[in-house]
Amino acid sequence: MKKSGLLGALFACFLYTSPVNAISITYEFALPNWTFTSDNTLLGTDAIVRVTVDNGSTSQIDQNYQNSDIKQVSVITSGTYSHTWLDTDISINTNPSESYISTNSTGVPTLDLSLATGSRIVFSNTGETWQFARLPGFSPTYLETATGANAYRSFGFSLTGTTVVPIPPALWLFGSGLLGLVGIARRKKAA
Repeated sequence: MKKSGLLGALFACFLYTSPVNAISITYEFALPNWTFTSDNTLLGTDAIVRVTVDNGSTSQIDQNYQNSDIKQVSVITSGTYSHTWLDTDISINTNPSESYISTNSTGVPTLDLSLATGSRIVFSNTGETWQFARLPGFSPTYLETATGANAYRSFGFSLTGTTVVPIPPALWLFGSGLLGLVGIARRKKAA
């Protein structure tokens, strides 16, 4: 009885003294109409692009996420293609401090690839490649699959997206409550 109470107290102290953790946020952007696609069955005519970012903030309001804050990119086409890249899959990042994604005063995200500012970020793994670019001579978005199929958008754009709800920090509180209930049940069972 004393042992489970002590563990519960230590865990509660840990939660109380832990700083508020930054949150990773995933934004979803509908990318309409490829300029070119080599395989309509696989790549379709358009795509959904999900970008997970983390700049150390606990807020989604008035943020400018640098390219170095991108933690994951997923592309889901209107065909059958779907793939995810992590920040460890970045093969080219010409300007890590460039910002493609920002949020406004209400937290609405924008993906802006309309300005040719001289930056490019390329993700590559298992033969799958995805690119964001604001660099003359490069498509703002480019997708190449391991089978050699490709699609791109050849002109700049700015898209407004939606927020995919992150796992809330309150999950830790819920977990501690469950642990407390388990401790109480064990205590009652032992009595």
